[in-house]
Amino acid sequence: MNKIRISIISLVLFIATSSLSMAQDTLRVLAIGNSFSQDAVEQNLYEIAAEDGKVFVIGNMYIGGCSLERHINNALTDKRDYDYRKIVSGVKREFKRTTLDEALRDEKWDVVSLQQVSGKSGMPASYEPYLEDLVNYVRSYVPDARLVWHQTWAYAEASVHPDFNYYDNDREKMYACIVNASRIACEKYGFGIIPCGTAIQNLRGTDDGENCTRDGYHLNHSVGRYTAALTWYAALTGRSILGISYRPAILSERRASLARKAAQAAVESPYAVSDLGLRSRPAGDQMGISVLPDLTAEIKDADGKVISPKLRSIRAWDSSRRPSIIKSLTEKNFGTAAERGEVNAEILSVDVKALGGAATCKQIRVLYNEKGNRYLTLLLYTPNSKDKAPVFLGLNRDGNETVTADTKVLRADRNELSRYGVHRTGTRGEAAGEWQLEELIARGYGLATFCADDAAPDFDNSGVLGLKPLFDKKLTWGCYAQWAWALSKAMDYLVSDEDVDASRVALVGSGKHSVSALWAGATDERFALVGAVGMQSWRDMVPEQIQHRFITPAVYCKAQCSSCISSGLVVPEAEYKLFSLIAPRALYVSAYDNAAWLGTNVTEAARVYRLWGPKTPAKIKFSKKENKDTGAEDWNALMDFADRWMPAPRK
Repeated sequence: MNKIRISIISLVLFIATSSLSMAQDTLRVLAIGNSFSQDAVEQNLYEIAAEDGKVFVIGNMYIGGCSLERHINNALTDKRDYDYRKIVSGVKREFKRTTLDEALRDEKWDVVSLQQVSGKSGMPASYEPYLEDLVNYVRSYVPDARLVWHQTWAYAEASVHPDFNYYDNDREKMYACIVNASRIACEKYGFGIIPCGTAIQNLRGTDDGENCTRDGYHLNHSVGRYTAALTWYAALTGRSILGISYRPAILSERRASLARKAAQAAVESPYAVSDLGLRSRPAGDQMGISVLPDLTAEIKDADGKVISPKLRSIRAWDSSRRPSIIKSLTEKNFGTAAERGEVNAEILSVDVKALGGAATCKQIRVLYNEKGNRYLTLLLYTPNSKDKAPVFLGLNRDGNETVTADTKVLRADRNELSRYGVHRTGTRGEAAGEWQLEELIARGYGLATFCADDAAPDFDNSGVLGLKPLFDKKLTWGCYAQWAWALSKAMDYLVSDEDVDASRVALVGSGKHSVSALWAGATDERFALVGAVGMQSWRDMVPEQIQHRFITPAVYCKAQCSSCISSGLVVPEAEYKLFSLIAPRALYVSAYDNAAWLGTNVTEAARVYRLWGPKTPAKIKFSKKENKDTGAEDWNALMDFADRWMPAPRK
């Protein structure tokens, strides 16, 4: 109770002091939303208004994934469920455990926005009766405020959001449904419209293509959020934003201009996509690159002097060219990782009758440090039909318990989760379809997996958390390198397990984890095979999207990886080099979207494989996925590939 009083007192003091500097024409805007309103109003909107001579006070009542139903239930029960973020004079402050009525009474709001949770935003039936009740509730507090509807955006074509299934995983269908639902709500209640959904759809028709989200549904920190803020400003003020010069520092003027035009067109035509005529490249050709260097060719310096001859032997590759490529990728892309040291592991449990007696399940704590307070929890299943089994090793997203419905798999408790700062937990067995454990065991393969958060939590600024605090702070590694390091740490244990054939351990990574699997395979040659499933080519990204993923704030790639931006060739070449570094071991790559780029990289990497003979390129395979989700089709293809290139040793 004391904490609540302190929070309320500080809120009142902040209101009192901040109101002294407000001009009479201040526009006070409160969003009742979720992470999508966070994307739209908590950055850029104040700065855009300030440049145009306007003063905004911005409030956002934030609960991630909050629906209209939850909003009205919170309101009627005075539930302290919100993070109230408030921006005054350009300064954002956050007040935890706030009720909706406290926020509504906090200011004399001029505008209040409402919205549905993104997955149901295109389903009008999901709005009622909650929207009507919420409208009445809000109007009882701020009868003079203008109510507006925040039209949210459709998910990206390759999004893995589970609610995308409501729209048959079809971006255009989802957008059409959102437009229809928002039109119905606005006509029924007399709302003004803030057409962010249409603005983002307009942007997708420019050179930016799909590069406006960071995870398939939340807007990225550059052009995505900027476009949404522009749309809000133009819709709220009726002023053109085509002449706005403010843009985020990481956003180029060319792309900022695309965003302004997309937003302006949306405000003028909120329920239909506008063809802006702003696509100058074929879809997918974001980097404008068509030729990759031959990694086996001679290398010359700036004066034309040959400093490394054309490779004609495996020895030359292993002793010179391969180490130099790893060094280059370490310095320019992934960063320097820590030494792993000796393996120290604790067996937590052993179940020799797992999966109805078909497998043995072990749960192992692999320690990172001598204190034993940081570790990965490895879940290992091996078939009971074999003395030593080949094993697939990979990262899971939301915890070992999501991989299988097996109730004996341990779930991390609250104290364990505090190691990560933020940890997203899933329900038991919810990702079982992605791992196909029973089928793997039936075909004689084992599975080893641990949660990626055990190495580095996957959220903004996570690259400076995770493993990094345990080691030298001068190390530059981001999430990709930390995940790869942890995979090798798991391998350190697997080579000692009596049920594992250490000569036949294969890495597998899906989506962004495929990059870590490739880097681990490149730097640790103990892995016999690497599978990169559902990989997105870095060539399909524009520079600012690369900047968010690889540079600022050092989330995935190394800290201050300026070369990713300064040279358009660096990142696409890194992808191609990663494939080549797996040689002569087996490499399987698949992609769902824009597969041509990855197919080209695989073909080019085969040049290195030819050093081992004309038949060796068969050990590198590319496949186009028919379904973006990882499932039985992917695993069957991967196991067929492993059957050929990772066979059982002859007796």
